[in-house]
Amino acid sequence: MRSELETAGALSEPKAKFMGTANAYVHFAREHYALYSYVFQGRVQGAYGSKEGKAVWNALLEAVSRVSGKDDDTASTVAIWSFLHGYATLEHAGGFGTSGPKGALELGLNSFMNHSEHSPLPNQDVRPRNTSGDRRSKR
Repeated sequence: MRSELETAGALSEPKAKFMGTANAYVHFAREHYALYSYVFQGRVQGAYGSKEGKAVWNALLEAVSRVSGKDDDTASTVAIWSFLHGYATLEHAGGFGTSGPKGALELGLNSFMNHSEHSPLPNQDVRPRNTSGDRRSKR
């Protein structure tokens, strides 16, 4: 996966680099889903998955940061990585049904590029919701 992202990331124009990296990510997931899944499983230090996962993160971080114009744009990179991972997972599982995603990948990627171009994303600290399964209110 690393080599596919590095090849796509060799483009110098920021938007082309971003689109190339994002499309390489999804293409790899389509063609090698078992290996793609392994890359993101178990973060055992020194294991193949952890090294490849870090390389994927770095490739996305560089591509996203070049488009957003923000150094080390972690927030936008997390959003794009979540989007790409969700898209690849839904596609593999047949989640788009027989009608397909109808251009959703391109829409999502273009929305990020257009938003970054017109208004920088604010740095906001969004607190995670209670994910423990306990729905009782904390008083």
